[in-house]
Amino acid sequence: MKHLYGILFIILLSPWFASAQSNYKPGYAITLKGDTLKGFINYKEWDENPSSIDFKSNLSDKTSQKLTTDDVKIFSISGYESYQKYTGLIGTDYVDPNHINYGKDTSFRTATVFLKKLAEGKNVVVLSYSDGIRSHYYIEEAPAFIPKELIYHIYKENDAQTGAIKTKVDNEYVTQLYFLAQKYNVLTSDLQLDMEHMGYYADDFARIANKINGLTQVNNTKNEGRHSKIKFFAGVGV
Repeated sequence: MKHLYGILFIILLSPWFASAQSNYKPGYAITLKGDTLKGFINYKEWDENPSSIDFKSNLSDKTSQKLTTDDVKIFSISGYESYQKYTGLIGTDYVDPNHINYGKDTSFRTATVFLKKLAEGKNVVVLSYSDGIRSHYYIEEAPAFIPKELIYHIYKENDAQTGAIKTKVDNEYVTQLYFLAQKYNVLTSDLQLDMEHMGYYADDFARIANKINGLTQVNNTKNEGRHSKIKFFAGVGV
């Protein structure tokens, strides 16, 4: 009898479990042809960038449509996150200080993925991509707005003088942002100091991008997946 009650209890809770796994929010998607699809997107607060989304035209629809980079070039969940299609290079080196290679690793793969928008404005747009290896950050510049990776490497090498193994940090992204700030005439001593002390973090990139765009309010971002746990001081040296 207890076994029967257990089965009935599970059956009664099944619709609740199904609804708990869904989190449809208002949003839209733009197809590769440029058509706008308005409806609802199942928002899952992704730790890694999604390769597909579940889309419904109406919240009452019993079934959803799976959309990928083969179907849409942009999708946005109102009040939450926006993503855009990207085809290009993605680095495959680790940036976790506890899991890094000996020697600079500039290997990459070519893939088509969705990049998440972190901050946008009239001058630049900053986007991110997180996979099982690391977080990647990209910047787009007006007027073409073509994603270009913000370069960051961390690796081990022998010290030229002592021969001891040391950790080397290549944070070229600081210099990239410096030149953009200089180009758009927003470079100040405070902004330069901010860039020199920024880390490889989503919030830091969003803050600097907003300043380059002449905005005072920093965009708040949600979960950005795997980040480097260490902030390194980066001298611009320009």
